[in-house]
Amino acid sequence: AGITGLRRAESLNDDPIFIEAIANIAKDHLLSGKVMSTQLKLRCPKCNKDVCQRARDFFENQII
Repeated sequence: AGITGLRRAESLNDDPIFIEAIANIAKDHLLSGKVMSTQLKLRCPKCNKDVCQRARDFFENQII
């Protein structure tokens, strides 16, 4: 009875290459001096929610 033959895909969370890549992305972002990426300013396709725009406005006006 029960599940047999269950297999789980390996997680990237503890892969050294993944960890180094995420660390490099974070470091590069911090060194850029920018509060957020230009992509965060983009609206999702067909999204017209005011809460999304308020969140973008909030982050855009932050100072590092």
